[in-house]
Amino acid sequence: MSRRAVMRIAIGIVLASVGLSVLALVALVVLAVVSAANTQVVQVRIEGAVHSRDTGQPVPGCLLSFVEGRIGTYPNDDSDRSNTRTDPAGRGIYSTFYSHGGLSLPYARRDPKMRIYIGEAPRYGGRDDVETWEITLRFREPLFSGSEVTPRIEVRRFMGNGISAVLDPLPAGPGDAKVEARVYVSKEGDGPLYRIPLDIYLNPAQIAACRAPARP
Repeated sequence: MSRRAVMRIAIGIVLASVGLSVLALVALVVLAVVSAANTQVVQVRIEGAVHSRDTGQPVPGCLLSFVEGRIGTYPNDDSDRSNTRTDPAGRGIYSTFYSHGGLSLPYARRDPKMRIYIGEAPRYGGRDDVETWEITLRFREPLFSGSEVTPRIEVRRFMGNGISAVLDPLPAGPGDAKVEARVYVSKEGDGPLYRIPLDIYLNPAQIAACRAPARP
């Protein structure tokens, strides 16, 4: 084979490699743009259960004010809340949604967050401080619908009222917040659904707060 033929083959290989690289880059850009423009809304169904931290027994009649939509910067910014007391078995059902950007790809990182007031949520203009938990579940989307995952759980505690424009962080300490959760990923109709059994363990002061009568 002549030197000219060899050069032509080499140039062809280089051009083909450059072309493939350009196509791959274009595909990545298109995927990034589509992912950024796409917002996936996931329905979230919480199957809550409240227990005594000391005894493990269920806590009936416990009011958890659960933010059922957008979580605000501070309490007055929250969207709808449910005000549901637990049944005789210490259970309550709550619902919300989780929005994330990007395509719904298997094994993608997910981090749904929920806000729960222990007792009646702060009222606009009210001075009553209410303990607040923000629970974030971190996991990877499973490959198959109908799968169960065990998330990494992060709990942050605050105190807030209806006057302050901030939630004041509470120091973390043993016995202050214990949460266990699992996430079942499936579909409901045409959309995704996260069903989350959520076990919350409260100490005596927290139980007293959630069992207090509603403010007049």
